[in-house]
Amino acid sequence: MATLIDGGSPSSALEDVLDGGSPDTKYDVVDGNGASPGVPFPTVPPVLPRADSRVYWFESMDGSTVIPLNVDAERILMSGATGLYLPPVDVVTATMPGVPGSWLQETNILEREVFLPMKFASDTAQENFFTSLAEMAGLVTSNWFGQSLGSSGSFRLGVLSSKGERLLDVTYKGGMEGKSGGGDSGTRWEKFGLTLVATDPFFHARERTTFTYQVADGEVFLSSTDANPWPRALSASTVIGNGMQMLVRGDVPAWIDMDVSGPATLASVTFPGTDVVMTSAIPSGSQLSLVTDPRKRSARLNGAVAWSKIAFDSTFAPLMPGSNMVNVSLNSAGDGTSLTVGWTERFLSAY
Repeated sequence: MATLIDGGSPSSALEDVLDGGSPDTKYDVVDGNGASPGVPFPTVPPVLPRADSRVYWFESMDGSTVIPLNVDAERILMSGATGLYLPPVDVVTATMPGVPGSWLQETNILEREVFLPMKFASDTAQENFFTSLAEMAGLVTSNWFGQSLGSSGSFRLGVLSSKGERLLDVTYKGGMEGKSGGGDSGTRWEKFGLTLVATDPFFHARERTTFTYQVADGEVFLSSTDANPWPRALSASTVIGNGMQMLVRGDVPAWIDMDVSGPATLASVTFPGTDVVMTSAIPSGSQLSLVTDPRKRSARLNGAVAWSKIAFDSTFAPLMPGSNMVNVSLNSAGDGTSLTVGWTERFLSAY
């Protein structure tokens, strides 16, 4: 059996078929350009569903202002964005005379620069176009006349995809200086390339991950074991968790925060590289907050500096991506004592 395939135009017709085979050979004639008999040939290609799940927006640090970056409306993120995947690195090497090549000393992850080609426009009025520009300008200049030392950024770039929501703290570097006329602007539209800098190059989750350990009410006061005959001895209640599993879901090491609510006589958190011990008691109603991130490391009791509450030989290291085994200890002298260990998940890329 043989098959004859017509590769001509949809309107062409098969007129002559030359059979060079045996008398018993049968042929199938297949026309790949036309439709089935009685069905009109489609003139408009079908509309395929959009496969890209990514959605972008800007927001203020407190989330009160959100500027969506649509793909087909008044604030358009055009093609050509850069800096949304891996951050840049600096590879440090050293050489030895007479030895070919070099050896690796360290790899430093640098600040991230993001470039976003934008188009702001209005189909209705120039006033609406100016309003959109003013809203964007107000967001990117929010830290120009205030205290910015030590901050991670002045606003955020948000990305939502099939990998979930991720945020990047950024600071405006350039691009909105303005252009008039030509191919970059008109009476109700303007194109500009927005350049942003992220001093912390990693995207992060919106909510913190936390583990809280509490001493239940009524567990303190008199011990009740036969080892302590009357009069019963006063004993502090202790919560101990050895080998507690803490899962870091991001792909970047996570620095922990540690919050102790009094009354507490001792608290400690230990895992590879970290051994934090609170050696001085804190009273009921007070809270000791320890931040281990080197960018903003601090120990404060009710807002006041309180490094004296932390053992001098305490060590700090981040939790690693994946499962971590952590030892926790908490001693209480009354009701309401708790210890919370928390961190913010961080990611190498926007998606």
